[in-house]
Amino acid sequence: MLGTRKGMLQICAAMEFLMAIPRYSVGGSFGADQAAFNVAIHLGLIDADIAENYGRVATVGATAPQLTAAAGEPLARPDGFVPAVIHQYDRHQQILAHLEETSGTRFVDGGKQQTIGNRLKRLLTSVRYRLPELR
Repeated sequence: MLGTRKGMLQICAAMEFLMAIPRYSVGGSFGADQAAFNVAIHLGLIDADIAENYGRVATVGATAPQLTAAAGEPLARPDGFVPAVIHQYDRHQQILAHLEETSGTRFVDGGKQQTIGNRLKRLLTSVRYRLPELR
């Protein structure tokens, strides 16, 4: 996010307010920040400009990626534009493989080696986030 001090304080206050409202007896607050952000923006609780995806930031998420590259080249849109930020790149193996090859760095599990212990730790952390909150 980019914005003025006043604008950033507005969005933080709106998100804090929206995330404080209990919605479910189970599920914790996993993903609540993104949901609150979307609600605040789209209901006009704060002033914001919404930019098209694959502009400065390319959020590839669960959609088919619109980024391609030749070996050793940066990932780019079909028109040649190179986004400054690629968000959720790890959800697409071809993008992940390209970034690892280009950088010479392994990105799996935040740069940590994929071991049974690390996978178990991630699973337990995920379960903890989803446990019912005490209300």
